[in-house]
Amino acid sequence: MPRRLFLLVPLVALAACGGTPPAAPPPPPAPVRPPPPAPEAFDLAPTFAENAGRLPWPATGVVTGFFGRRTDPDTGTLTDAVGIDIATAPEDRVTATFAGRVSRVGQMAAFGTFVMLKHHGWTTVYGNLSRVDVASGDSVATGAPLGASGTLDERRGASLFFAVFQDSTAVDPMLWLRPRTRPLAPEDTPVSPQGR
Repeated sequence: MPRRLFLLVPLVALAACGGTPPAAPPPPPAPVRPPPPAPEAFDLAPTFAENAGRLPWPATGVVTGFFGRRTDPDTGTLTDAVGIDIATAPEDRVTATFAGRVSRVGQMAAFGTFVMLKHHGWTTVYGNLSRVDVASGDSVATGAPLGASGTLDERRGASLFFAVFQDSTAVDPMLWLRPRTRPLAPEDTPVSPQGR
């Protein structure tokens, strides 16, 4: 019996019995990111100032732009960066590094769409957001979702801009975030504060 006819016989028999061929299996479900850990899982001191080197990262990704003097990728000019750039997946979840109050949600040329959190004399800024999930005046816990990182359409691409200020003075965010196994891009080497 020719191969084509051999394959059609079961289908014809199935149709004659009023049946239908089995449906293709459904596609596997999309992966679901786990919710952020509960605040007590972060094991932090009660005040922001006591948590140098202990804060959780605001997004998953690789640091591609460092605090301090660097060349602006768009203009080629030397600038003083007040924060770091973390390359992320497009529209990745962005979370609060420490409990605080949302003091401002807005847009600036330097930060893009941003959320600013106050922490009793300290401020964290989360910029280049594609979506904001909080409003001015909201109180947020450590690890609470603030929004989503940029898309490839944003000026800085799929990334998060993160800055830390003491009063109005910018400080290196890397000094506040807990160490990770691979926080830096392979081609990047951080400049020591003395070398700036």
